[in-house]
Parts: sequence; structure tokens; C-alpha cells
Amino acid sequence: MNYQLFETNYEANCAQLATESLFNRLDWVRRFEQHICDQNFSPATLVFSQHNKEFFLPLAVSQTHGRKTLNSLTNYYSPNFKMTGNHVVSNQDHVAAMLAAKPEIEKFDVIDFFPLYQNDAMVWQQALEQVGFSAAIYPYSVNWYHDNIKDLDHYWSLRPSILRNTLKRKQRKLEQLGGYEVKIVAPTSLQSLKEYLAHYHHVYYDSWKIIEPFPAFIDAIAIDAWQKNELRLGLVYHQQVPVAAQIWFVSHGTAYIFKLAYRTSYSKTSVGTVLTAALIKQVIDVDRVTCIDFLTGDDHYKKDWMQSKRNLYRMIGCNKKSVHGNLQRARHHFSTLRTRLHGDKSAR
Repeated sequence: MNYQLFETNYEANCAQLATESLFNRLDWVRRFEQHICDQNFSPATLVFSQHNKEFFLPLAVSQTHGRKTLNSLTNYYSPNFKMTGNHVVSNQDHVAAMLAAKPEIEKFDVIDFFPLYQNDAMVWQQALEQVGFSAAIYPYSVNWYHDNIKDLDHYWSLRPSILRNTLKRKQRKLEQLGGYEVKIVAPTSLQSLKEYLAHYHHVYYDSWKIIEPFPAFIDAIAIDAWQKNELRLGLVYHQQVPVAAQIWFVSHGTAYIFKLAYRTSYSKTSVGTVLTAALIKQVIDVDRVTCIDFLTGDDHYKKDWMQSKRNLYRMIGCNKKSVHGNLQRARHHFSTLRTRLHGDKSAR
């Protein structure tokens, strides 16, 4: 077995790595490195091979006040963090990767991976403990999703009546007002796509959301998805002015709801709700997806659209052989104790 950490030309080694999640592909990693990484968050790649298996782990290095941290190459845009490969990745593969890379892993004070599904968090915890780290798992976020969708009627039969009635009422209202157009766009050229993406950004900047920190990243991944016919871009226009916009991705039978916004001045018209319903019809009737994934966030409205949810976690490993690792370990221990004490007091 062998490994290489901080590999710069990893694409040649990883060209055949297969993954069903577009958020773990090389396209996503390249765009993340290009638009988000900076001098304080430098890309690092672990390529691990064993027999006929090859695995790829996108990472990044950061250093703060002398503490050297190996991070997952993720942030608030990332719905999950996984090791991917040309074979299905087993629990033992995680352990084998850390053991093979142990000489490099030991150079770090802290390992910080997120967002993780529960099993992945537990596997990484086990793997890091075998290379001399003390690892703990913390709550990070929530993922709402709806799987086993048979058809559009089946999907709507499972939705709350209040949502179905609100949608019908708002659709009728928009028709009565006139001047509204709901479009699932299908750009035939890159220039056309860029114009629609500009409409999306205009809506986003006039919405209730914070300013988009990396708009070029959003455009880049949307273009990558469009080239693979995996982009679903929905817009609502009023008097030819974009007032609601959503970016979805479709891949391997799943529709991912990535970005959504509407102009604050149109909140009472529920243009966002109407657009979501139109995109759901598109991905179920046309794309034939069986799963819709709302990615990260426990927003209250998601439970009306989705059927299930699962917790996402953060796994932090502290090097027991380093000063900074032990200091970080003590901080986490103290923080956990304080949280438990506050919880006990509030329960009384």
C-alpha cells in the first residue's frame, strides 16, 4: 500500500474514482480550491491505494496561533464529507488510509472533519484513535430528505394538507394578478446560462439572505453541472423581472436543492413555494428521481416538503503527542462539561 499527502497533480491518479455524490467529485474539489481556498486554508490531498483499490480524500491545511490543523475540504456549501474511491469504501478502508498516512498525520495537532453522517463520524473516530489521536464527535447540522418517491401523486399524497392548500391558493393568486412566469430554464449556450445565473444573483442579493461570499464558486459549479446536464435552474419572473430563483442538481436518481431565494418584497406572494413545486414536478416527472435532498439546515419549512431527516456531525481529533493537540483536547473537554452542567441546571 502507499499514500501521498499534499499531492498537487492528483487528477491523473484519481481520474477513475467513482462517486455518486457530485459534492465529492473532482470537479467540486477543483472549484473549491480555485475559489474558496486561500493562504490560511491550503489544499492537501490524500491519495491512498491498496491492491486494486484507490481512494481519494480532499483535505486542507490551516495554521492558527501555532496550531496546525488538517481539515476536511468543506465549509457551509458542503452537504457531506466522504472518502471516495473506485470501489465502495468500507469501514476498514478508513482505518487503513490513516495507518498508511500516519507519518504525515502525526505532524498535525488537530484533525477536523465535517459534515459527516453518523457512521462516517464513528469510523473516522476509530481510525484516528488508532494513529494516536483522541477523537470526539459533536452535533453539526441536520439533513432533510425524501426518498422512495414513486411518482408525483405519491409525493404530494405525503405532504401536509396546509402546504397543498397554500400552494393551490398562491398559484391561483399569481394567475389572477397576471404578469408572473415560472420557468425551468434550459440554456442552449454558455452565454445564455450566464445570463440566467445573473438573474439568480440579482434575486439573491435582494433577498433576506446574507451576501453571497463566493458568487464565482456558485457560477462555476453551476456551469460544471450544466455541462453534464445535471443543473436544474428555476426562476419566477414578474413583469420580466426575476423575483425568485433556485439552483438544483440532479444526479444518480437524486435531486439536490442547493440554493433558493426570493426578493423580500415578494414574500407575501409565496413565489418561492410556487417555484419549489414546479421544480419538484420537473425532477419527478421528467428526471424520474426517487429522492429529493434538502442538504444541510434544520429550517422549519423543510419538514413540510421532506419526509425524513438525519443528523450531521463534526469529528475533531486531537494529537495526544503534541502540546497544541492536548490544549485543544482540554478545551473541548471543558466545553462539553460546561454544556452538560448548563443542561442539568435548565432541567431542574
